[in-house]
Amino acid sequence: MDEVSGYDKGERDYINLKGDTGPLVYPAGFVYLFSWLRSITHGAILPAQYIFAALYLATQFIVMALYITSCTMPPWSLVLLCLSRRLHSIFVLRLFNDLVIKEARVGDALRGVIAGIILQGLLGLPFLKTYPKSYLLRAFEFSRVFTFKWSVNWQFLPEDVFTSQRFALLLLFLHLRLLWSFAQYHWFKEEGGILPAFTQFFKRGSGDEKRRNTTAAAAAASLEYKDTVMMNIFPPREWTSALFIVLHGIILWSVWASPAPAPKVARTVIFARNLKDKAAIA
Repeated sequence: MDEVSGYDKGERDYINLKGDTGPLVYPAGFVYLFSWLRSITHGAILPAQYIFAALYLATQFIVMALYITSCTMPPWSLVLLCLSRRLHSIFVLRLFNDLVIKEARVGDALRGVIAGIILQGLLGLPFLKTYPKSYLLRAFEFSRVFTFKWSVNWQFLPEDVFTSQRFALLLLFLHLRLLWSFAQYHWFKEEGGILPAFTQFFKRGSGDEKRRNTTAAAAAASLEYKDTVMMNIFPPREWTSALFIVLHGIILWSVWASPAPAPKVARTVIFARNLKDKAAIA
Protein backbone atom coordinates (compact mmCIF):
# COMPACT_ATOMS: atom_id res chain seq x y z
CA MET A 1 0.00 0.00 0.00
CA ASP A 2 2.99 2.25 0.54
CA GLU A 3 3.96 1.94 -3.13
CA VAL A 4 0.52 3.05 -4.39
CA SER A 5 0.32 6.13 -2.16
CA GLY A 6 1.80 8.25 -4.95
CA TYR A 7 -0.93 7.08 -7.33
CA ASP A 8 -3.59 8.07 -4.78
CA LYS A 9 -2.03 11.55 -4.67
CA GLY A 10 -2.35 11.95 -8.45
CA GLU A 11 1.05 10.74 -9.68
CA ARG A 12 0.78 8.95 -13.04
CA ASP A 13 4.45 8.61 -13.96
CA TYR A 14 5.37 5.03 -13.03
CA ILE A 15 9.02 5.97 -12.57
CA ASN A 16 8.02 8.10 -9.56
CA LEU A 17 5.88 5.43 -7.85
CA LYS A 18 7.88 3.82 -5.07
CA GLY A 19 7.80 2.79 -1.42
CA ASP A 20 10.18 2.08 1.43
CA THR A 21 11.20 -1.27 -0.14
CA GLY A 22 11.89 0.14 -3.60
CA PRO A 23 10.14 1.13 -6.84
CA LEU A 24 6.73 -0.16 -7.89
CA VAL A 25 7.47 -2.89 -10.45
CA TYR A 26 3.99 -4.43 -10.91
CA PRO A 27 1.43 -3.69 -13.66
CA ALA A 28 -1.60 -1.46 -13.11
CA GLY A 29 -3.85 -4.20 -11.70
CA PHE A 30 -1.68 -4.27 -8.58
CA VAL A 31 -2.04 -0.50 -8.24
CA TYR A 32 -5.84 -0.58 -8.40
CA LEU A 33 -6.13 -3.53 -6.00
CA PHE A 34 -3.98 -2.03 -3.28
CA SER A 35 -5.28 1.47 -3.89
CA TRP A 36 -8.76 0.10 -3.16
CA LEU A 37 -7.41 -1.71 -0.10
CA ARG A 38 -5.75 1.50 1.05
CA SER A 39 -8.98 3.46 0.65
CA ILE A 40 -11.18 1.08 2.67
CA THR A 41 -8.58 0.78 5.45
CA HIS A 42 -7.67 4.50 5.39
CA GLY A 43 -4.03 3.50 4.95
CA ALA A 44 -3.90 1.50 8.18
CA ILE A 45 -2.11 -1.85 8.24
CA LEU A 46 -4.18 -3.60 10.94
CA PRO A 47 -7.55 -3.52 9.08
CA ALA A 48 -5.79 -4.81 5.95
CA GLN A 49 -4.34 -7.66 8.01
CA TYR A 50 -7.86 -8.53 9.19
CA ILE A 51 -8.99 -8.78 5.55
CA PHE A 52 -6.04 -10.98 4.65
CA ALA A 53 -6.59 -13.08 7.78
CA ALA A 54 -10.13 -13.82 6.56
CA LEU A 55 -8.70 -14.82 3.17
CA TYR A 56 -6.14 -16.98 4.97
CA LEU A 57 -8.83 -18.84 6.92
CA ALA A 58 -10.91 -19.32 3.76
CA THR A 59 -7.87 -20.71 1.95
CA GLN A 60 -7.08 -23.08 4.81
CA PHE A 61 -10.68 -24.31 4.90
CA ILE A 62 -10.73 -25.04 1.16
CA VAL A 63 -7.35 -26.81 1.16
CA MET A 64 -8.23 -28.88 4.23
CA ALA A 65 -11.51 -29.87 2.60
CA LEU A 66 -9.59 -30.98 -0.50
CA TYR A 67 -7.15 -32.99 1.64
CA ILE A 68 -10.00 -34.75 3.42
CA THR A 69 -12.00 -35.38 0.24
CA SER A 70 -9.02 -36.82 -1.65
CA CYS A 71 -8.60 -39.57 0.97
CA THR A 72 -4.87 -39.63 0.20
CA MET A 73 -3.46 -37.33 2.88
CA PRO A 74 -2.88 -38.44 6.50
CA PRO A 75 -4.59 -36.44 9.27
CA TRP A 76 -1.28 -35.00 10.52
CA SER A 77 -0.80 -33.24 7.16
CA LEU A 78 -3.50 -30.76 8.23
CA VAL A 79 -1.19 -29.60 11.02
CA LEU A 80 1.54 -28.81 8.49
CA LEU A 81 -0.86 -26.45 6.70
CA CYS A 82 -1.28 -24.46 9.90
CA LEU A 83 2.51 -24.28 10.33
CA SER A 84 3.18 -23.03 6.79
CA ARG A 85 5.52 -20.04 7.04
CA ARG A 86 4.80 -19.17 3.40
CA LEU A 87 1.06 -18.83 4.02
CA HIS A 88 1.64 -16.77 7.15
CA SER A 89 3.96 -14.45 5.25
CA ILE A 90 1.67 -14.03 2.24
CA PHE A 91 -1.56 -13.47 4.15
CA VAL A 92 -0.54 -11.82 7.42
CA LEU A 93 2.99 -10.42 7.53
CA ARG A 94 3.53 -8.87 4.10
CA LEU A 95 0.07 -8.92 2.48
CA PHE A 96 1.29 -10.20 -0.90
CA ASN A 97 -1.03 -10.30 -3.91
CA ASP A 98 -0.32 -13.90 -5.00
CA LEU A 99 -3.48 -15.36 -3.46
CA VAL A 100 -5.01 -17.26 -6.40
CA ILE A 101 -3.37 -19.91 -8.59
CA LYS A 102 -5.22 -21.70 -11.37
CA GLU A 103 -3.99 -24.69 -13.36
CA ALA A 104 -4.40 -23.98 -17.07
CA ARG A 105 -4.64 -26.09 -20.20
CA VAL A 106 -3.39 -25.07 -23.63
CA GLY A 107 -6.66 -23.49 -24.76
CA ASP A 108 -7.14 -21.78 -21.42
CA ALA A 109 -3.57 -20.50 -21.52
CA LEU A 110 -3.90 -19.03 -25.01
CA ARG A 111 -7.19 -17.36 -24.16
CA GLY A 112 -5.67 -16.14 -20.93
CA VAL A 113 -2.69 -14.60 -22.73
CA ILE A 114 -4.94 -12.76 -25.19
CA ALA A 115 -7.32 -11.61 -22.48
CA GLY A 116 -4.38 -10.63 -20.28
CA ILE A 117 -2.87 -8.43 -22.99
CA ILE A 118 -6.19 -6.68 -23.57
CA LEU A 119 -6.85 -6.32 -19.84
CA GLN A 120 -3.35 -5.00 -19.14
CA GLY A 121 -3.84 -2.42 -21.88
CA LEU A 122 -7.14 -1.27 -20.39
CA LEU A 123 -5.88 -1.23 -16.80
CA GLY A 124 -2.73 0.61 -17.76
CA LEU A 125 -4.55 3.16 -19.93
CA PRO A 126 -4.28 6.07 -17.44
CA PHE A 127 -0.51 5.56 -17.29
CA LEU A 128 -0.12 4.82 -21.02
CA LYS A 129 -1.92 8.06 -21.90
CA THR A 130 0.36 10.17 -19.72
CA TYR A 131 3.79 8.51 -19.45
CA PRO A 132 3.70 5.37 -21.63
CA LYS A 133 7.46 4.82 -21.67
CA SER A 134 7.75 5.00 -17.89
CA TYR A 135 4.88 2.54 -17.44
CA LEU A 136 6.24 -0.03 -19.90
CA LEU A 137 9.79 0.23 -18.58
CA ARG A 138 8.82 -0.05 -14.91
CA ALA A 139 5.84 -2.44 -14.96
CA PHE A 140 7.56 -4.87 -17.35
CA GLU A 141 11.19 -4.27 -16.44
CA PHE A 142 12.89 -7.28 -18.03
CA SER A 143 16.33 -5.65 -17.84
CA ARG A 144 16.11 -5.17 -14.08
CA VAL A 145 19.24 -6.12 -12.13
CA PHE A 146 18.52 -7.63 -8.72
CA THR A 147 20.04 -5.89 -5.71
CA PHE A 148 22.77 -8.10 -4.29
CA LYS A 149 21.85 -7.60 -0.64
CA TRP A 150 18.36 -9.03 -1.28
CA SER A 151 19.62 -12.25 -2.87
CA VAL A 152 19.09 -15.06 -0.37
CA ASN A 153 20.70 -17.81 -2.45
CA TRP A 154 23.86 -16.31 -4.00
CA GLN A 155 25.51 -14.40 -1.13
CA PHE A 156 28.70 -16.45 -1.45
CA LEU A 157 29.40 -14.86 -4.86
CA PRO A 158 31.20 -11.52 -5.34
CA GLU A 159 28.73 -8.69 -5.94
CA ASP A 160 30.21 -7.78 -9.32
CA VAL A 161 29.70 -11.37 -10.51
CA PHE A 162 26.10 -11.48 -9.27
CA THR A 163 25.14 -8.20 -10.97
CA SER A 164 26.90 -8.99 -14.25
CA GLN A 165 24.93 -9.67 -17.42
CA ARG A 166 26.90 -12.87 -18.01
CA PHE A 167 25.67 -14.34 -14.73
CA ALA A 168 22.08 -13.40 -15.56
CA LEU A 169 22.39 -15.07 -18.97
CA LEU A 170 23.97 -18.11 -17.34
CA LEU A 171 21.01 -18.48 -14.96
CA LEU A 172 18.59 -18.06 -17.86
CA PHE A 173 20.42 -20.74 -19.84
CA LEU A 174 20.50 -23.04 -16.80
CA HIS A 175 16.76 -22.64 -16.26
CA LEU A 176 15.89 -23.31 -19.91
CA ARG A 177 18.28 -26.26 -20.03
CA LEU A 178 16.76 -27.82 -16.91
CA LEU A 179 13.24 -27.38 -18.28
CA TRP A 180 14.24 -28.91 -21.62
CA SER A 181 16.01 -31.86 -19.98
CA PHE A 182 13.11 -32.66 -17.67
CA ALA A 183 10.59 -32.36 -20.51
CA GLN A 184 12.66 -34.41 -22.96
CA TYR A 185 13.82 -37.23 -20.69
CA HIS A 186 11.43 -37.31 -17.75
CA TRP A 187 8.03 -35.64 -18.02
CA PHE A 188 7.15 -36.53 -21.59
CA LYS A 189 9.45 -39.42 -22.44
CA GLU A 190 6.53 -41.64 -23.43
CA GLU A 191 5.08 -38.91 -25.68
CA GLY A 192 8.21 -38.80 -27.83
CA GLY A 193 10.15 -35.82 -26.57
CA ILE A 194 10.11 -32.06 -26.52
CA LEU A 195 7.89 -31.23 -29.51
CA PRO A 196 4.86 -33.29 -28.41
CA ALA A 197 5.62 -32.19 -24.87
CA PHE A 198 5.29 -28.54 -25.80
CA THR A 199 1.72 -29.03 -27.04
CA GLN A 200 0.81 -30.90 -23.86
CA PHE A 201 2.79 -28.75 -21.45
CA PHE A 202 -0.27 -27.19 -19.78
CA LYS A 203 -2.20 -30.45 -19.65
CA ARG A 204 -0.06 -31.95 -16.92
CA GLY A 205 -1.18 -32.14 -13.32
CA SER A 206 0.27 -30.70 -10.15
CA GLY A 207 3.15 -33.20 -10.04
CA ASP A 208 4.81 -31.62 -13.07
CA GLU A 209 4.03 -28.15 -11.75
CA LYS A 210 6.09 -28.91 -8.65
CA ARG A 211 8.95 -30.14 -10.82
CA ARG A 212 8.85 -26.98 -12.95
CA ASN A 213 8.95 -24.89 -9.77
CA THR A 214 11.98 -26.87 -8.59
CA THR A 215 13.93 -26.10 -11.76
CA ALA A 216 12.94 -22.43 -11.56
CA ALA A 217 14.17 -22.12 -7.97
CA ALA A 218 17.50 -23.71 -8.90
CA ALA A 219 18.16 -21.03 -11.53
CA ALA A 220 16.67 -18.00 -9.77
CA ALA A 221 18.76 -14.90 -9.16
CA SER A 222 16.95 -14.43 -5.87
CA LEU A 223 14.08 -16.04 -4.01
CA GLU A 224 11.51 -14.57 -1.65
CA TYR A 225 12.12 -14.48 2.08
CA LYS A 226 8.62 -15.88 2.47
CA ASP A 227 9.40 -19.19 0.76
CA THR A 228 11.25 -21.20 3.44
CA VAL A 229 12.47 -20.95 7.02
CA MET A 230 16.11 -21.11 5.89
CA MET A 231 15.72 -18.03 3.69
CA ASN A 232 13.96 -16.00 6.37
CA ILE A 233 17.28 -14.70 7.72
CA PHE A 234 18.15 -11.03 7.29
CA PRO A 235 20.58 -10.01 6.11
CA PRO A 236 21.32 -13.16 4.07
CA ARG A 237 24.49 -15.03 5.04
CA GLU A 238 27.04 -16.68 2.78
CA TRP A 239 26.67 -20.03 4.56
CA THR A 240 22.86 -20.02 4.31
CA SER A 241 23.06 -19.32 0.58
CA ALA A 242 25.62 -22.08 0.07
CA LEU A 243 23.60 -24.51 2.18
CA PHE A 244 20.48 -23.68 0.21
CA ILE A 245 22.22 -24.33 -3.12
CA VAL A 246 23.53 -27.70 -1.87
CA LEU A 247 20.16 -28.79 -0.45
CA HIS A 248 18.31 -27.62 -3.53
CA GLY A 249 20.75 -29.56 -5.69
CA ILE A 250 19.86 -32.67 -3.69
CA ILE A 251 16.14 -31.94 -4.12
CA LEU A 252 16.61 -31.38 -7.85
CA TRP A 253 18.43 -34.70 -8.21
CA SER A 254 15.72 -36.47 -6.18
CA VAL A 255 13.03 -35.02 -8.43
CA TRP A 256 14.98 -36.14 -11.50
CA ALA A 257 15.40 -39.66 -10.12
CA SER A 258 11.80 -40.04 -8.94
CA PRO A 259 9.19 -41.76 -11.14
CA ALA A 260 7.15 -39.54 -13.43
CA PRO A 261 3.68 -38.64 -12.07
CA ALA A 262 0.86 -40.96 -12.98
CA PRO A 263 -1.19 -39.99 -16.05
CA LYS A 264 -4.42 -38.15 -15.38
CA VAL A 265 -6.51 -41.27 -16.12
CA ALA A 266 -4.57 -43.26 -13.52
CA ARG A 267 -4.96 -40.49 -10.93
CA THR A 268 -8.70 -40.43 -11.57
CA VAL A 269 -8.95 -44.21 -11.06
CA ILE A 270 -6.94 -44.03 -7.83
CA PHE A 271 -9.12 -41.18 -6.55
CA ALA A 272 -12.31 -43.12 -7.37
CA ARG A 273 -11.01 -46.23 -5.59
CA ASN A 274 -10.17 -44.21 -2.49
CA LEU A 275 -13.67 -42.78 -2.39
CA LYS A 276 -15.15 -46.25 -2.85
CA ASP A 277 -13.02 -47.70 -0.04
CA LYS A 278 -13.99 -44.84 2.27
CA ALA A 279 -17.68 -45.38 1.51
CA ALA A 280 -17.33 -49.11 2.20
CA ILE A 281 -15.70 -48.45 5.57
CA ALA A 282 -18.44 -45.99 6.50
